[in-house]
Amino acid sequence: MSITHNTAVRNLLAGVVKTAHETGGGTAKLRLRDSATTVVDFNLAATPFGAASSGTITANSLPIEAEAVASGEIDNFITLDKAGTQILAGSVTAVGMGGDIEVTNTNVANGQDCELETLTYTSPL
Repeated sequence: MSITHNTAVRNLLAGVVKTAHETGGGTAKLRLRDSATTVVDFNLAATPFGAASSGTITANSLPIEAEAVASGEIDNFITLDKAGTQILAGSVTAVGMGGDIEVTNTNVANGQDCELETLTYTSPL
């Protein structure tokens, strides 16, 4: 049997991730990358995520747009707090391929306009 958490604990865990993104004086970011190369940075809202519900936090003020700063085949992401410290990391795949984040187009050209429509984090069960 796997260890599970009740909803209150899951909300606390998600709340820690929310608060971690608020540290620092700059702008929290979602960074899409090709290996270690930054392809596009999305600047998150001043309060990057809303309050936890059912163990999930959702990014505020979406959709947002950004221009790609390099060409690449996006395969991973990191999130950065307002001080530029990495908080989360995970995989990026095309829709339906099972990535932590799924995008409609993983092949991005330098200067291409990109849009972030949804971003959620769900704490472990």
